[in-house]
Amino acid sequence: MDLELVEQILPHCSKTQLIHIEKSTKDRDLSPVTDKLWKTFYEKEFGIESTESVSEIMKEWNLKFKWSDLYQEKSKRVKGASKKESDGKLSRQVRVSKNQVPPLSRSNKGKWLKKKFGGAKHSSCGKRKKVMSLEYARFEGVHYVKALEPF
Repeated sequence: MDLELVEQILPHCSKTQLIHIEKSTKDRDLSPVTDKLWKTFYEKEFGIESTESVSEIMKEWNLKFKWSDLYQEKSKRVKGASKKESDGKLSRQVRVSKNQVPPLSRSNKGKWLKKKFGGAKHSSCGKRKKVMSLEYARFEGVHYVKALEPF
């Protein structure tokens, strides 16, 4: 294919399509055309400041990288950082505990909850209906939910 024709077609491609085209044309270097496109993708995704700082570093150290490689590496780093962040959030989420709690009479239920869970409230709905009761506890920054049978 003529390089001028490729220059007209490739700007209409998405990132995944561009990756597929580059992989399928390994015998031909399309980086003169795709480099501009990857730079715009990089700028849209990570900001103008980041793009400019990478450009300055490349000029300062007299380095030449393909923007597609830079984009893919930066994406991996951002995904890795967001994965660590989401893992931290998961550790603070509510978890269901399968441990059994002994049945309590209505008179000492509130005292036991305050003593055991530091003032957490017990919520149960209905008297004769089969409704699940929940008790909330906080251990080491994690909220645990204990599912109980109705009393």
